[in-house]
Amino acid sequence: MFLKRTTEEITRLRQQNRQVNRLPKSGRGLEQTHSGTNLSAAGRAARQAMPRTAAARARLQMGPSSGMTPFSAKAAKNKWLTIEKNICRRITQRQTVQKMEEELERRVNERHALIEEIQHLICRRITQRQTVQKMEEELERRVNERHALIEEIQHLEQRFISTKDLSERDLIGEQIDGCQDKMGYLQDQISELQNTIASVDNDNAKACFFAFFSMVSSLTGALAYKEKEYCQ
Repeated sequence: MFLKRTTEEITRLRQQNRQVNRLPKSGRGLEQTHSGTNLSAAGRAARQAMPRTAAARARLQMGPSSGMTPFSAKAAKNKWLTIEKNICRRITQRQTVQKMEEELERRVNERHALIEEIQHLICRRITQRQTVQKMEEELERRVNERHALIEEIQHLEQRFISTKDLSERDLIGEQIDGCQDKMGYLQDQISELQNTIASVDNDNAKACFFAFFSMVSSLTGALAYKEKEYCQ
């Protein structure tokens, strides 16, 4: 706007100068002096205004209201390096998270496998306990039979002592021998049942021990891994 106004002023002065040149020579000297003075003043004003106009144009191009700064290659390089570092850091973090998710999935699968193993051991324990209970009932029955057989042998021995008839004694002696043979058979069964029950109980104790040991080892390993990850 200022340049336009200055250009119009110069054009107007030139028109005045042409009009002066058209006047007679007697009145041209004063008019030329006045016009030259105005032209010189306008030129100086235009020259003084040009730097300010260029600076204003530069400020408008730079956008002072938007806060933009001049382009700097160093600043652009530093900004790009910062962006690159942030991208690399995000990639590394994502890879770490992915590895931790894979490790977590593996731990979860191990936990499921361990739970299934414990359930299997529990079912085995229940089955074994039921078997032991049946064997204990059988053992109790055999022990009661042995007690009854002992009482029968004692009764036969008393009869053997009290009787005087030899044939009856022979018969009682055969009954006593049969009872003693049966006693030996019952004693073998009782011993076998006792050994079986003891072995089943020992197997259960070992199975439970190994199950708890596996659980503790797995949890200890998981805790150590997590602690290592947090330390890093």
